[in-house]
Amino acid sequence: MPTVRRHGTLKKTMNRAIRQLSLLMAAAAALLVAAPAGAQSIRLRPVASVEAGTLRVGDVATISGVDGPTAEKFAQTAITNVNRSTMIRAEQVLFAIIAENGSSALTSHLQVNGPIECAVDISGQTSSVLAAGDGVSGNATANRPLAALEPVTTPSTPSTPSTPSTPATPATATATPAAGGTENRATLAELLTAQVVEQLGVTRENIRINFETISPLLDQSVAADSRWAVRPIGHNFVGTVQWDAQLLQGSHVLAHLNVQATVLERTTVLTAQDNLRAGDVVGEQQVKTQQQWLDRRLATLFSKPSDVIGQVVLPIKGLGAGTLLDQRDFKPMLMAATGDLVTVYMISGSLTMKDQARALQPGRLHESVLLCSDVAGKTGPQYQAMLIGRGVAVVGGPLDPSLESKLKEQR
Repeated sequence: MPTVRRHGTLKKTMNRAIRQLSLLMAAAAALLVAAPAGAQSIRLRPVASVEAGTLRVGDVATISGVDGPTAEKFAQTAITNVNRSTMIRAEQVLFAIIAENGSSALTSHLQVNGPIECAVDISGQTSSVLAAGDGVSGNATANRPLAALEPVTTPSTPSTPSTPSTPATPATATATPAAGGTENRATLAELLTAQVVEQLGVTRENIRINFETISPLLDQSVAADSRWAVRPIGHNFVGTVQWDAQLLQGSHVLAHLNVQATVLERTTVLTAQDNLRAGDVVGEQQVKTQQQWLDRRLATLFSKPSDVIGQVVLPIKGLGAGTLLDQRDFKPMLMAATGDLVTVYMISGSLTMKDQARALQPGRLHESVLLCSDVAGKTGPQYQAMLIGRGVAVVGGPLDPSLESKLKEQR
C-alpha cells in the first residue's frame, strides 16, 4: 500500500508539471504570433560568444521597445540548462523570461523576430550557424544575410527649393576599418550620429541623440575585417529616426540590428515675451529670441525679430507668453492703403518739415511707398517715403528708434 501511495503522488506531480508546461507553451506560442503596437521586440542574434558564467537573454538577443526599463529587465534574465557550446532557440528565451518575470512578461506584448536560433559558445569560440531564418516561422537558410550582402547605395533625390528643411535621400553608410589596424574604433552609435550630422548639415554640438534601442552592439568596436552597413528607414533625421544595421564580415552577416533613436536639433526661435491678444500689433518689446531643442523642422517659424514686428495676431484666443511665433498665426498689417492720407516728415540734419500726401500704393511697416503731395486738396509732386506707423512716413534721416517714436506721437 505505501508503494501505491508513492506512485500515486508521483503521478499527480507529473500531471501538474505537464499542465504547467502546456500553459507555458501556449503562452509562448501566442507571443510568437502576436505583434501588437508598442510590443517589446526580441531579435535573436545569429551567433554569440560570451565569457564563462551565467548566460543572460541580453547576451543572445536584442530587446527593444517603448518601455526601456522593462526591456533592460528582460535582458538581464538568466537562461539555464545551457551547455558549453549550444544552440539557443527563440522558445528557450521566451520560457526564461516568462519563468522569471511571470505575469509581467505576459502583459508586455513580447514579439519575436529575426533568426530562430543563436549559436552560443560560452568558452569564447562561436560554432557555425545551423539555421538563421528571417523569422520564427522557420524558413531557414544557412548563413543567409537578412538583407543585401553588400551595402546598397540609394540614389539621392534633390530637395525641393520651396521646402529646404527636407534633406536629400541618404545613401547607405558603412564603417570600414583603417588600414593596418586591428579594430575600427568607430562604433555603430558614432556612425549613426555622424550620419545625422551630415544629413542635417549642422555641427555635432547642435544635435542631441538618444538611442532607445538597448543593445551592447551600439558601443562595441568592430574587428578589422568587419564593417557596419546601415540604411535609414525613412527620410527624416529629426525626431524619431530608425535604421536597419548589419555587421558584415565579407559577405557574411555577423549581426543584424534595428536601431531607433530620438534626435533633437538646437534651433533659433522667437517666442512671445507677453500674452498677445487677437488683433494686437507685435512690438519689439513683445518678442524674445531663444535657443530651443526641437524634434522637428518647421519652415514657418520666425527666426528674426524684424520679420514679425508690426504684424497682427490672428488666433481668436491670442497667444500665451512663451509660445513659439509661427508665420501662420500672423498677418502683415498695412500702415497705409491706396488713397489714404499720410503725414510725412521730411528730415534734413536738425531740420524737420511736415507735409500731407496721398498713398499711391499700399505699404506695411518700414516699407517704402510712392506718395503724392496733397496740400489743401491740390495734387503735388510724387516721391518715395518710408512708413513708420499707421498713416505716418518719413523722408531722409538718419532715423533712430527714439525719433521714430516721437514722430508717431506728434501725428
